[in-house]
Amino acid sequence: INAEYMGKCLFAKNSMAQRSIAILGSGAFATCVAKASSHVAGNRITFFTLNQDIANHINRERKNPHVYKNFVYPETVRATHILEEAVSKADIVYNCMPTQVVPKFLDEKGHILPANAPFVSCSKGMVISHRKFLSEIYGERFPQRPYAVLSGPSFAEEVVRGDPTLVVIASKNAQAAKLVQSAINSNVFRAYTVSDVIGVEVSGALKNVLAIGAGIVKGSGFGYNTMAAIVTRGAKEIKSLAHRYGADPNTINGLSGIGDMMLTAFGSLSRNQNFGMRLAKGESRESIVKDLGTVEGVPTAAAIHAYITAEKLDLPIIDAIYRVIYENLDIHDALKSLMNRPAEPEFIGNN
Repeated sequence: INAEYMGKCLFAKNSMAQRSIAILGSGAFATCVAKASSHVAGNRITFFTLNQDIANHINRERKNPHVYKNFVYPETVRATHILEEAVSKADIVYNCMPTQVVPKFLDEKGHILPANAPFVSCSKGMVISHRKFLSEIYGERFPQRPYAVLSGPSFAEEVVRGDPTLVVIASKNAQAAKLVQSAINSNVFRAYTVSDVIGVEVSGALKNVLAIGAGIVKGSGFGYNTMAAIVTRGAKEIKSLAHRYGADPNTINGLSGIGDMMLTAFGSLSRNQNFGMRLAKGESRESIVKDLGTVEGVPTAAAIHAYITAEKLDLPIIDAIYRVIYENLDIHDALKSLMNRPAEPEFIGNN
């Protein structure tokens, strides 16, 4: 696909009054994206869900039987269990499926997605089976198609409620980023554009791991001193890893970095924080995930641990969180080990 032609196509669609928005998934964040998009005049929104009963219920009752059951979808929103029906005329495709299932979906169904429509990833995490982020997975399969990431401090429940929310749209394709921005910006939901896709993905993935760590600390009875220490020094580790990927350091300081870390680590609506709290109180990893559903920090901790082990990287906080989750390391032993590391300056070089 010619890049100049693609840019013209995207610009032309951006100028249209009517836009077709496809959302892959029908869970909490899919509903969040639908609500945000519904504020923009001209948007027609279609959920794709594998569950025909959910699709029928949404179309008939204007409500989702599984999430935010009292929220009434606008008339501009509909649902289908047929992928082709959802995406065939889409100007933008939002992916709200769990990170770990996306590679298989792209392998089996990616050819159905419209080539010129930006594929906007709302899923956060590293793919365990590949030790890669979704931009890498998508780029290997569809190198000429526009790819973007939506990320930032955005609890779905608060977006659905209408609370003012700021996020970023990251894409190397400036026209794609502007198209998505114009299709979601409103007086209660505002997106900024950035080009640092991998920086946004690294931040979005690892902040979930840090949030589990913050939850473990909180659930173990420690206070905000300890939580702030874990998150702040953990953010330094994220910045160090992002630097290896060539990310812009400013990204870590922005909405998709520090902004999302603050929300997920300290916010009571955070599944990752709640997972950590319950783990600290003695529940098993498996039982908590079964109850909460998707907790993206859990598989991401495993994927990133495999990566840092293979690359021989020193990321002690992220490593300790992994060991508490998967190896039953006692939190007191983990903190003792971290506190007894060799003394050093707070900042070393660019890290």
